[in-house]
Amino acid sequence: MPRAYSVDLRERVMAAVADGCSIAEAAHRFSVRVDAIYDWRRRQQTTGSLAPTTHHCGRPRRVSPEMDRALQAQIDAEPDATLTELQAWLATEHGLVVGRGTVIRAVARLDRPRKKRV
Repeated sequence: MPRAYSVDLRERVMAAVADGCSIAEAAHRFSVRVDAIYDWRRRQQTTGSLAPTTHHCGRPRRVSPEMDRALQAQIDAEPDATLTELQAWLATEHGLVVGRGTVIRAVARLDRPRKKRV
């Protein structure tokens, strides 16, 4: 994903437009898209700032940091538990019904190796 333009560049472009430069000329001079300048102007009018917004891509995590700690304690108490058993434990103990992939990602965040029963 490309990085956002710096606030300094945004301020210089908007200052040039405020000094009478057309948006097309400013876009050409600073090598930015015309649409970007319109977006910056709208953002400046609505929020009063030219700072880029942070993107929150995807869904929020289902397993919260508190749940991560509880899961870690469960893994420490029962290190040979399978992913299916951990999934069932989350459902029964915490009422959190999640898929197998969610449990895999939660265990990976804990930096725990996956132990397989023999």
